[in-house]
Amino acid sequence: MRRTSSRLADGRELIYFDEDSTSATTQRVGIVDHRDLRPSRSSPEIRYDAMLDEWVTIASHRQDRTHLPTSGDCPLCPSQGGRQTEIPAESYDVVVFENRFPSLTAHGELPPGHPSRADRRAAQGRCEVMSFTSDHDTPMSRLSPARVRLILDAWIDRSAALAELPYVEQVFCFENRGEAIGVTLATVMLVRSGSRSIARRRSRSTTIVP
Repeated sequence: MRRTSSRLADGRELIYFDEDSTSATTQRVGIVDHRDLRPSRSSPEIRYDAMLDEWVTIASHRQDRTHLPTSGDCPLCPSQGGRQTEIPAESYDVVVFENRFPSLTAHGELPPGHPSRADRRAAQGRCEVMSFTSDHDTPMSRLSPARVRLILDAWIDRSAALAELPYVEQVFCFENRGEAIGVTLATVMLVRSGSRSIARRRSRSTTIVP
């Protein structure tokens, strides 16, 4: 496995994970994201719900995220034919990048002007997206054993790295699949890390699931 880290136009980290056969023929260093993106500075928060006795994630900026695009507009497909996506390379094996619309953020700051209250905190953590094939229509069940092995290696890599962050208590890898559970893109795997109190929350109209 080869691991190559780079940055997207707005500063988010992106990591390519390549099988050995790809590593022998494809170079990842120097691939540039040419989009004109401003650095993201979202401020999600968690609020204590006394009726449920739970902390609830509030991430209103996620209402502006990409919603069920056509296959020709999918942001997880590689950048080809002049169309720039979240993944600058023309092809890839497995890629992981910071979510553009995260429900948790590393800087962990409430928006300016918010009062300091015991029932409201910054939603600190990190949300990453993993795309396990550059073929838009291929499900995981049809991937080769070598690719599935690479996906597991990437999960292990990210889980270990995120677990080292001082504000992370739990790392949760999962696959979003189907509109019924609120998926806004094609099938995608995600890595979500934060405190255990954040992980124990219910989904509601104001709670946005990454």
